[in-house]
Amino acid sequence: MSAYSSRIAIVNITPCGTCFTPRVSQNEIFPVTATIFSEKTDVITAYINITDRSSNLLFKKEMELTNLGRDVFTAYLEFDNIGIKTFTIFAFIDEYKTWAKRSKIKMNAGQDELLVNQEGYILLQRIKNEAKDRDSLAKIDAAIEKVYAGKTSVYEVLITDEFAEIFRIYPLFTLSTESQSNCFEVKRQLAGFSAWYQFFPRSIGAIKHLDGRITQGTLKTAAEHLDYAKDLGFDIVYLGPVNPIGTAFRKGKNNAIQAEADDVGSPWAIGSNAGGHDALNPDLGTAKDFKNFIKKAHELGLEVSIDLALQASPDHPWVKTHPEWFTLRADGTIAYAENPPKKYQDIYPINFDNDPEGIRDEIIRIIEHWAELGVSVIRVDNPHTKPLWMWEYVIKKVHETYPEVIFLAEAFTRPPMMEALGKIGYEQLHSYFPWRNTKQEVEEYLRTVNSSASFFGYSTFWTSTPDILTEFLVKGDVNAHKIRAILAAMGSVTWGMYSGYEFVENVQREGFEEHIDSEKYEIKFRDYDKADEHGIASLVRLLNEIRKNNPALWSQHNLAVHKTDNASVVCFSKSVPLKNDMRNTIITVANLNFAKEKHAKIKFDLKKIGIDATRRKQKTLLVKDLFTNETFDWDFSISLDPKKDVARIFEVISYAN
Repeated sequence: MSAYSSRIAIVNITPCGTCFTPRVSQNEIFPVTATIFSEKTDVITAYINITDRSSNLLFKKEMELTNLGRDVFTAYLEFDNIGIKTFTIFAFIDEYKTWAKRSKIKMNAGQDELLVNQEGYILLQRIKNEAKDRDSLAKIDAAIEKVYAGKTSVYEVLITDEFAEIFRIYPLFTLSTESQSNCFEVKRQLAGFSAWYQFFPRSIGAIKHLDGRITQGTLKTAAEHLDYAKDLGFDIVYLGPVNPIGTAFRKGKNNAIQAEADDVGSPWAIGSNAGGHDALNPDLGTAKDFKNFIKKAHELGLEVSIDLALQASPDHPWVKTHPEWFTLRADGTIAYAENPPKKYQDIYPINFDNDPEGIRDEIIRIIEHWAELGVSVIRVDNPHTKPLWMWEYVIKKVHETYPEVIFLAEAFTRPPMMEALGKIGYEQLHSYFPWRNTKQEVEEYLRTVNSSASFFGYSTFWTSTPDILTEFLVKGDVNAHKIRAILAAMGSVTWGMYSGYEFVENVQREGFEEHIDSEKYEIKFRDYDKADEHGIASLVRLLNEIRKNNPALWSQHNLAVHKTDNASVVCFSKSVPLKNDMRNTIITVANLNFAKEKHAKIKFDLKKIGIDATRRKQKTLLVKDLFTNETFDWDFSISLDPKKDVARIFEVISYAN
């Protein structure tokens, strides 16, 4: 039977998975929507029923008709416990609401008053037979007595909020339909809502001597800087590969083919006589140092991510023990990595065609090795160049033993592949956010990543990385760095930056869209006593505080872009209903021009920020500026001068103005 076999159709349910299970995170307030309609003009009421795996009802919640023209019903849900949740949607023709709707029209027109009351009396008698609790029965009996005594009409009794509530508890209906069972998975909160801070242990804590020499940092010195990451409000500290680095074809500074004697090489050239992917670079310290690093991070409430790059230096043990895991070129040599015009002679890619099961099992072993040491987040390098079936199997197997492990896909690739990576298990996905800089690009991308596809993976907004330094950041200097941090933190539930960002390191290597003197190839000394010289660190601290204090920012299914009359000003909001008829709404307005002051008037889609259709002519809102803590009546106009502020973030305090 199709969804249209019933008199009431329930279709387009979101989230909905056929082959793959949609995901949300703990404490995320997210919408469940469905298109529900009938050939009848009667009022439809719908509920979402949350059930256990035996179809026993756990709780239900009424859905609201949120788009009359398209018959879309919505209910917002929130869970504080993880696991698979199953649900159905139950819809019926609501006889009371249908009578109330039609009766109001007739009474306002002065028509059929007697008939309205006769029909209402029938409903009153029926609800008396249905009601079970004493309070409702007492109210019904009292109403009947008043009607008999001529003190009121049936219409006046039934049209009250009091009786609307009774009919809500004991609905009267004729036609009804229940959807097929659907499910979604609630993951732990950090799988969705998270803030990442990337640093290289060899740079964090590095010492610069008077003669210019630099002594590299270690895991011990890096551990001393965990307090700094915590102070900025980050949740996850992401380390690049911490494995031994090969010496064969080692790259020099700025990816130079010829390395100097003191060059430390790229951490992504994994493997040496000290070991491979399950070993620690001895220059960073010992296994005990790594455990102490993890321990301190956990004591601070931070989680640690490492990089899983499935490639090997020519010195990796695999080259001898598993030569079949690599590709031989026509001249008999092992193929190195290429991304023309870039060449990576220090890296051998893995060939998954020769021994796929053997490679797969080795990957599981490596991940579980680090998980056993306390690593709870795995950032996978270029997963889109490896077989999808393998990742689906690997993630499932790891989660059987370590369900807390979160996977992020560092994949800049085509949308179908990105979507597939999310569906097979990656909770978070790198995105094209760094390259979306114009108003049109930003608005379109915000809509894209907040679509229903985000139920299969959260798009992580990274301001930049050691690999990515866009023209916008180069030309825009400090202001551009502030703009991109605000857009990233407010536009996505999960965002990140690398440790040079607050220092506004924005000089490109000539001919490439990446940093000159990148710490991918050398040790980077930074004076953290000057970390807030540009005000970026303070801004980041405040952004992460705003994020943690506002539930609207915990969901990636509630963003709305609003129109502005300036080509450089973008405005978007995130809004969720809270308990006790409260609402949390955060509005971000940003000037994308990092050099000139811009003025704009915003035309809000008021319903998207929680204003119902009866007050659509609202001209002001009582808001709190979360940068200044100033509260004022806002008339939807704004001026943003980069010399003072590149953006404003408002919390709606009251809708009553």
